[in-house]
Amino acid sequence: MHKAIMSSLHKLSHKSAMVRKQAIKELKLHVPHNPMARISLHYISVHDPNYTIRNLAKRACFGYESCATDDPSWEKTYSF
Repeated sequence: MHKAIMSSLHKLSHKSAMVRKQAIKELKLHVPHNPMARISLHYISVHDPNYTIRNLAKRACFGYESCATDDPSWEKTYSF
């Protein structure tokens, strides 16, 4: 499971939007159990240059407290 999450996190920085979409779908399954997946999706939902990818990331972590705010200072708020 750790290897799959790390692979998905690596795909989030890929140049292709299709690869990033696939990574979001993979990470969505791990959001309730893995804080790194939640933080990564929140970061992508704020900072990705592609509007579609940002929306997918927002929907992937919607409903979880960490993604409920649009605070750009997520590094300070969600540090572990």
